[in-house]
Amino acid sequence: MTKIIVQERDRIPSKKAIIVGVGSIVIFTIGVILSTWMLNARTQRLLPHGPGPLPALAGQPKIGIVNQTLFETPSDFQDRQRRRLDSYGWVDRARGQVHIPVERAMQMMIQESKR
Repeated sequence: MTKIIVQERDRIPSKKAIIVGVGSIVIFTIGVILSTWMLNARTQRLLPHGPGPLPALAGQPKIGIVNQTLFETPSDFQDRQRRRLDSYGWVDRARGQVHIPVERAMQMMIQESKR
C-alpha cells in the first residue's frame, strides 16, 4: 500500500503578521509619546521662562550663512605662505629645485599647452 503525501498550501500566517505589525506600531507610538513628554519636561526644567529671543542682524529676523574656518591660522603664518607663493627661491639647491610664483607657473603652463 502506497501512502499519498499531500503538500500543504503555501500561506502566510496573516493573523500573526497583523498582530506583530499592530504591536510594533503601538510600541513605537508609546515610545514617541514618552520621549516627547520627557523632552518637554527637561526643556521646562532647563528653560523655565521659555527660549530666549532670536538675535537680529540689521533688522533681519534670522541669521544667514556665516563663513567660518574650522581652524584659525595665525595671520603671520598666512603672510609667510603668501610671500612664498609669490616669490622665487630654492627648494633644494643640491638637486637644482626651485620654486617660482604661482602666477608665473600658471602662465608657463598655458604657454606650454599652446605648443
